[in-house]
Amino acid sequence: MDLKLKYEGKRVLVTGAAGFLASHVVDVLVEMGAEVRALDDLSDGRLDNLAESCDRIEFVEKSVVERDGLDDIVAGRDYVFHLAANALVPRSVEDPDHDFDVNVVGTRNVMESVRRTGAGRLVFTSSAAVYGSPAHAEVALRWLEARG
Repeated sequence: MDLKLKYEGKRVLVTGAAGFLASHVVDVLVEMGAEVRALDDLSDGRLDNLAESCDRIEFVEKSVVERDGLDDIVAGRDYVFHLAANALVPRSVEDPDHDFDVNVVGTRNVMESVRRTGAGRLVFTSSAAVYGSPAHAEVALRWLEARG
């Protein structure tokens, strides 16, 4: 199936839209002809990341942690691409409560909002941060090889 045909004219929400990866998702969806609503609280993301598509999207500055008004943002969307997250490992160590709020509570809020509003498909993404530091992976690999 031609993906352009799949998203052309579709109403799409992208959370974490001003982040590095999500901003590229926004750009591709806009090029495919989707009507994109971009949600980000700008705590880590930058509006500069959306420069290529800024005049063709609706930008909403809001955190997924805030439930109030989230249903209005999600309602009527054919697709919700959920990329809002804290992927900064040092920040998660320094402030685990923030990490939990954004990554767990925020994801639950988006999922519940999709359910409550009857929005279309939810597309969930993750981060390479879940694999940990490459240095730790190397140490583990050497340990396994030594026991070979």
